[in-house]
Amino acid sequence: IIITQAKISDTFFSNVDINLIKEKNIVDNNDEFLISISELIQLANENDDTFYIKFKEMFPDFEEKMLKTNSTLKPLDLEFCAYIKLNFTTKEIARIKNISIRAVEGRKYRIRKALKITQDDNMYTWISQL
Repeated sequence: IIITQAKISDTFFSNVDINLIKEKNIVDNNDEFLISISELIQLANENDDTFYIKFKEMFPDFEEKMLKTNSTLKPLDLEFCAYIKLNFTTKEIARIKNISIRAVEGRKYRIRKALKITQDDNMYTWISQL
């Protein structure tokens, strides 16, 4: 299977270990996972309303873990965290959501604060490890 989106290998998998994913039983087959990630990225890029629903299907414990860390996170915060878990940049999130880069930075700052992620910790790494 050929995945045409370089983003999958260049961005997402630069921070994700396939063996760890298998150990957590997220998927049984790497090809299926690549296709699912590709579909998620496509839905995200299209700002499709079903993006977060599909994301929750693929990462069923993610929302629960996020809310366990801070139960006051809003649905939009959780969606932003999903983009971060998929390694979307601030600029990409701004384009997708049709908001300013500064608005995305502000949202990420509030999420960082709500999750008590220190400045020494990489937010992308912290969220991807959930």
